[in-house]
Amino acid sequence: MRKRNLIEGRDTVLYRVDRLWEALELGRHRIICLVGAGGKTSLMFAMARELAALGNHVITSTTTKIFEPSHKDTPFLLLRDEAEDILKTIPEVIDRYGHFTLADARLPGKKLKGISPELIDELETSDAIDHIVIEADGAARLPLKAPGEYEPVITSKTSLVVVVVGIDSIGIQLSEGHVFRPHIVSELTDLPMGEKVTIEAIAELIVHPRGMAKGAPPSSTILPFLNKVDIPDGLEKGKALAERILERGYPRIRRVAIGHAIRDRAVVAVVIPKGDVRQPGSYERS
Repeated sequence: MRKRNLIEGRDTVLYRVDRLWEALELGRHRIICLVGAGGKTSLMFAMARELAALGNHVITSTTTKIFEPSHKDTPFLLLRDEAEDILKTIPEVIDRYGHFTLADARLPGKKLKGISPELIDELETSDAIDHIVIEADGAARLPLKAPGEYEPVITSKTSLVVVVVGIDSIGIQLSEGHVFRPHIVSELTDLPMGEKVTIEAIAELIVHPRGMAKGAPPSSTILPFLNKVDIPDGLEKGKALAERILERGYPRIRRVAIGHAIRDRAVVAVVIPKGDVRQPGSYERS
């Protein structure tokens, strides 16, 4: 283990890291689903770039809807409705590009329709694919959300659920236009409508059974990613929120990552409980 820039708190340690595969232990996970709000799409493509740069074959996709990605985000877009035999086509495409994006079809407004969880489960059996990174939730580009009745859409074989939260949601008003489905957030956190969103409310929204990680497979790891650390006092706010999440003692959350998904280096730190032997380390494929 190399020496690290770290900050010790009362019960946690903040490690400075600059790679997503390290902070999120991506080598341990084949199917990764991103849920929540405040930067899922940007984070999905940042993860794919890092994994592909390590020599992995990576598919990015969605089980909901996303805007059609640029060539900077993905080198190739494959549409299921344009492929004669999608399962036969995928190995050929991934061998050529290393990383590509898969969707069901184009929709009006430059959007893409997502693929089914059943297709993702089929893809998981392919030896040609190392990682499948899925955006499994929608939030209308707001920094915080509560899931609706049929959200998020997480495949049963997911082993890592990354819960994305915008650090800029701390202190915003709990109301329409600021938070996606604010009435459900209020119900789950006991925070009255119109009040400012607190660190305590966000932590509760992450660990609540009906909160942002709702529907995560029982065996999966849940890892919050606190995005937009580049706002004023972002690292301090992110660290305080990470500590509050870990204080809850939720057994499936062992670390919290802090970063800015749109930057070349999308992560800046990971916070873990003191004494946790699984410190950030090298890429190890499971």
